[in-house]
Formats: sequence, C-alpha cells, structure tokens
Amino acid sequence: MAGHVWDEPAVVGDHLIFTPHQAQSFLRVHQRNLTKDQRSAAESALTAAMDGRVSPDVARETFLAAVRLSQN
Repeated sequence: MAGHVWDEPAVVGDHLIFTPHQAQSFLRVHQRNLTKDQRSAAESALTAAMDGRVSPDVARETFLAAVRLSQN
C-alpha cells in the first residue's frame, strides 16, 4: 500500500520524500552507488512498511541510513 505517508518527509538534498513508495523510487534512480546489501535492506524495510509489517517510521529511518551511507 503506497498510502502510508510519513509524519515528517525525508529530506534528501532538494528532494522531499513523503512515502515508502517514493523512497523506493528514489533509491532506484538516485542512489546507484549503494551496495547490493545496503539497497536490499532499505528496500525490504520500505516494502514491509507498505505491507504493514513494520512501522513506516522504521522504514523511513532505514531509508535515511542508506542515503547517508551512499553519500560517504
């Protein structure tokens, strides 16, 4: 379900990301330097949030952690 909107958007540069679905799309387009494991962990958390298996906030934090890793 892409309808899970985060209480606070994830801010990545000039991008505002409001949902786990948007975060998955962002990873695929903008974060190509993530390792396979980093990308998989973030995408798994985002998918789990969309399916209701984890909190959207957990997915948001996992997404932001992956973005931080990609910027190092």
